[in-house]
Amino acid sequence: MDNYFFSDDFHWLGRAILMQNSSDELFTIEGRDFNPVYLILLWILIKIFGLSPVVFRVVGIVTFSAVAWMFFYILTRYFKINPIIAFSTALLLNFNVFVSEVVLNLAALVYSLSLLFFLGALTFYFDRKRLLFLIFLLAGFLTKETIILAVIPLVFYEKEKNNRLFIIGTLCSLGLLRVLLQLVAAGTTGSYTGFYSFSHMFYKLYFIILRSMNISPLTLPLVVGIIVIIFVFFISLYYMKKKRGLLFFLLFLVVFALFFSLLPKLSSRYFLYPSFGFWGIVALLTHHFYKNYPKQKNLKYVLAPLVLVSLLFNSPFIQKEIEDYKILGTFSHRYIQQQAVLIKNQINPNADTEFHEMTLSKEDNQPLKAVYQQIINRDNLPKLLPFRPNSIGGVIEPRHLVPIIFYPGKIARWRTSKETHSYFIGRIAL
Repeated sequence: MDNYFFSDDFHWLGRAILMQNSSDELFTIEGRDFNPVYLILLWILIKIFGLSPVVFRVVGIVTFSAVAWMFFYILTRYFKINPIIAFSTALLLNFNVFVSEVVLNLAALVYSLSLLFFLGALTFYFDRKRLLFLIFLLAGFLTKETIILAVIPLVFYEKEKNNRLFIIGTLCSLGLLRVLLQLVAAGTTGSYTGFYSFSHMFYKLYFIILRSMNISPLTLPLVVGIIVIIFVFFISLYYMKKKRGLLFFLLFLVVFALFFSLLPKLSSRYFLYPSFGFWGIVALLTHHFYKNYPKQKNLKYVLAPLVLVSLLFNSPFIQKEIEDYKILGTFSHRYIQQQAVLIKNQINPNADTEFHEMTLSKEDNQPLKAVYQQIINRDNLPKLLPFRPNSIGGVIEPRHLVPIIFYPGKIARWRTSKETHSYFIGRIAL
């Protein structure tokens, strides 16, 4: 609960700290990152609780749990699934080592938070409350823009022409908004689509789908894994006319699995969205057999043993993932503390100025390499283990480091005036 932060976390924490006395960060697009709702949440939490890892962990767990609750609620109310089946399926969705990163990594909170907003939007759509649907969908979009793809299954699920046109118009409007935002920021950001990679696409797709099912692809022969995937697709298509909701959840699985298979590297945060689609399919099929075989009333309990197996199977692996992030967080904490001492020692407390010129060594990234190698040697789930460009030791950029080490005493900003291969020259504004 009190483990420190890591990697992308510092990007968001640094920006949220700077928001304490300026709103500029809220409207800044960096690369492909435009997540104002997430930044507002971090700003509020930091304003009230400071840089408290415990608070951020609690928020992550509560958000993740709320996703499970909303999944259960939607299944029971709108898809008329038996509550026992829906509850079992919600547990199977969430208690899965392959999606644990959305809780363990603060930066990955955007995935569960945006899905939560979408599920809220979905309830309002089914209740025909269009304004609230648009507000929650926009909130999800401004938390993590990838969630916009969740609207595509809704287009095909909707039967009424006017409602379908409304959804298509909403989808196109949000897509156009994202394009316009990126064009406005084109001078300061990279290409929005330049990150796509078709390399090993089918292997990535295979891994995403199986891990969304809470199955390790490494435990199955390739042929068996392919047969499992084909079986799920064909049985979903076969029963689709009887359970129209299967179309929605199947498309949810397919759309996000295809999208994430185009990213260069896999990370367990990418399995949450397609997992929602797969376990929705499981819930609908289980309920169908339960309702159509009235003599087999115990079918509503059929997922309960699977829940127990999931708890027993996933627990030790989730614990290993927690230990991985503890190692990464401990290293980051110590490294930033060391840098804080070096930077603060260069500041003259008697100087009558708000600006302090200084030189920061980039150092080498050998310490970070060593801890990454330690994580790799532990042979748990693959993670995004980046060396940050334009950073100190590959760990953190000065513009994020400086606000973190001076908070809460001061809101400090770093401005780089010169950068070389081995050092930064710049100034800190206090």
